[in-house]
Amino acid sequence: MREELRTRYGVDVDQLHADPSAVRAAMERGEHDRGQGEAERTRAAAENAEAVLPP
Repeated sequence: MREELRTRYGVDVDQLHADPSAVRAAMERGEHDRGQGEAERTRAAAENAEAVLPP
């Protein structure tokens, strides 16, 4: 579990002293950031597709 938290969410459980609320908050921030990144990539792909289409 420790390794998955580190690799998937960027959460260092040892740094947070394994405080459940701190780990949960860090996971939520990680999920939010990942969602924002995905949304940005989707918008950028749509903009690129529109830019390539002939008028």
